[in-house]
Amino acid sequence: EIFDQAFISSNALGTGNAGRLSVTAKSLKVLDGAYIASDANSFGDAGPVTIRADDLLVSGDGGAITYIS
Repeated sequence: EIFDQAFISSNALGTGNAGRLSVTAKSLKVLDGAYIASDANSFGDAGPVTIRADDLLVSGDGGAITYIS
């Protein structure tokens, strides 16, 4: 469970690619502004985001799973 604007992320802030991001859980809740993201803020690509969960809940204001390149 991640909540209250907490995050798991892989970011590329300059030249280059963001890394892979993988989350494996029996149950995963992303709540109340929390997020899982891969971002590339300059030159490069966001890395792949893989989530493996039997149960997944994304809920609340701003909760998200994103890939921005």
